[in-house]
Amino acid sequence: MLRRLCLLVLPMVFAVGFVSAARADDARTLYETMRMSEIIEIMREEGLEYGEDLRNEMLGGSPGSGWPRAVDRIYRFERMERGFFEPFERDLDPKHIPPLIAFFSSEQGQQIISFEISARRALLDDDVEETARQIWQDLEGELDPRMDLIERFVATNDLIEANVAGAMNSSLAFYEGLASGDALDSGWTLDRILNTVWEQEAEIRADTRDWVYPFLTLAFEPLSEADVEAYIALSESEAGQALNAALFSAFDVLFVDISRDMGAAAAIYMQGEDI
Repeated sequence: MLRRLCLLVLPMVFAVGFVSAARADDARTLYETMRMSEIIEIMREEGLEYGEDLRNEMLGGSPGSGWPRAVDRIYRFERMERGFFEPFERDLDPKHIPPLIAFFSSEQGQQIISFEISARRALLDDDVEETARQIWQDLEGELDPRMDLIERFVATNDLIEANVAGAMNSSLAFYEGLASGDALDSGWTLDRILNTVWEQEAEIRADTRDWVYPFLTLAFEPLSEADVEAYIALSESEAGQALNAALFSAFDVLFVDISRDMGAAAAIYMQGEDI
């Protein structure tokens, strides 16, 4: 009887393994079709810049030589890619993947992705970011159909609220990292940390709006209105909503981990040590 049970169970185990492998393959195809590795590489560059800002604003401008190495290690591309892909593959229902691959692998979809990546890379330059912000501000004062399309895209994908929530989660994780490294005195209770994070909400929201709208203005500028409408339609679909949720969930997992590590690394330097 025991042998019979084993024979019945083993095919089930193998079947589950096969489904998981197929699911991972589909998620990887979508990941590659959306050129997510290029986006993660840009995020890595943004993270290295953030490390320099932290060095100047919080760590006195000149911590030990190990700080750049620590930041580079925390924002290592392979770590970021793995930290994103694992929750992305886990959270995205396989039934939603085929229509997403169909859209993003099309000529229209690839064009949209190319412009988004180009815009994000361009915004690494402060002067370009300021120009894009000015273009958006000029649009806000006009009855321009492109402004309406951008507003609809932001609302459909919940870009402001989701980004604000993600930034606040990352901020909390940074304080947790500081606390784990004994960089906060005993007065920094959990309630105080939470209150401090919530006090940042208005500033985070303003910064998010000041980045999201200029980014989309720059990314959508070369696209026709029909292209943007098609992108909005995808975002409104069940598959599009599932993709959006999986993207934000995966990036939240990734950047909470990164922020906690950055806080722990900063704690070492705040106590006068080098890594």
